[in-house]
Amino acid sequence: MCCRKRAYSQGARRAPMTATIQANIDGRIIELSCDDVLTIGRGSHNHLVLPDQHVSRNHALIRQVSHDNYLLFDGGSFNGSYVNGQRIDEPVVLRDGDTIAIWRYEIYFRQPDKLDDEPPTQDITRQHSEVQVRKITILVSDIRDYTRLAEDVSIDALTRLMSAWTQGLREEVRSSGGVIEKFIGDCIYARWNNGKDPLGTLLTSMRCAQAIRSTCDRLNTEFADLGHTLNIGVGIHTGMAAVDVGRDGVAVGDTVNLAFRLESASKDLGTDIVMGRTAYRQLPEVHWSGREQEITVKGRRQSVSVVGYSFAELAEILAAHAAR
Repeated sequence: MCCRKRAYSQGARRAPMTATIQANIDGRIIELSCDDVLTIGRGSHNHLVLPDQHVSRNHALIRQVSHDNYLLFDGGSFNGSYVNGQRIDEPVVLRDGDTIAIWRYEIYFRQPDKLDDEPPTQDITRQHSEVQVRKITILVSDIRDYTRLAEDVSIDALTRLMSAWTQGLREEVRSSGGVIEKFIGDCIYARWNNGKDPLGTLLTSMRCAQAIRSTCDRLNTEFADLGHTLNIGVGIHTGMAAVDVGRDGVAVGDTVNLAFRLESASKDLGTDIVMGRTAYRQLPEVHWSGREQEITVKGRRQSVSVVGYSFAELAEILAAHAAR
């Protein structure tokens, strides 16, 4: 796919100049137009799928910005994204002929017809705020044995219960300054931007987890006639991610994926909350020393360090911090 030159009269508004990428994926040459957004990763939902476990599910994206420029964002991936041999830590303006490297794959960026009279691009990454790579703390919470609950109660009762559940969680997350990224059935995915106080952000997410548990207790009383007790598992993780991505404006990256895996691990580990290393290590050492364990999670070849907590232990940690 090639770009054709466009002629413009002086003062006329120029149409966007589409760029393309080309990659050799295990012997297949793939060429794609970048358009507004082009996503790259291991997940099958991406525009460019790189089928290797070393590639993150949502690894990187190319986004068109003003003046026919394209930025490459790394989505907080574990193994990184490279442009012309240099690992990127922030969005980078792509130019015709640049080589993007993601693990063993090389991706060639082509924009040969970009006009020479484009304005300087050194400030584009600061001007463009639609997608940013930030350090965030993520909370994922899921109702335990939800499938059995859905099978045992009437659709009317389930609808009333889940409506009360989602409304209660919306209030708890928003009152804490967090953003609800998604409700996925009975699962909530929320995040907080770390800013200059990562410990404070972590404690906020922990208080929110505690509040979600309180919501469960309240609903267990209000819906006691259903004969089911709501219990939840929680995963909390901290790390870099690309935020405000796509039409839904969600955060993507390894940090997000791992938070979901940690929530799933809470049931296997027989605990209420599982935190990743970059989260729990922000707490005073007394709260995690001697409790770390290595687990394997789906999609990762290397084990990850975690600590599990009960809600009672969570309350003790929060009380100890409040007493300081």
